[in-house]
Amino acid sequence: MTTSARVAATAIAGMLLVGITAGCTTSPAGPHAIRQAWAERDAERDRECRRANGVLVAGSCLPCP
Repeated sequence: MTTSARVAATAIAGMLLVGITAGCTTSPAGPHAIRQAWAERDAERDRECRRANGVLVAGSCLPCP
């Protein structure tokens, strides 16, 4: 392997490492915002299910008996 190939491989590996670790970090406000987004999504799914005369159970809309 030539010197330029080693430098290129090292640079690519470094960029991959930085990209992976940056994607795994969240800010302190992150978990709260994520919980809020999921709660809003669940509430919307519940409203849609009720409009279809169903009941939301464990994330699935089931027909009312």
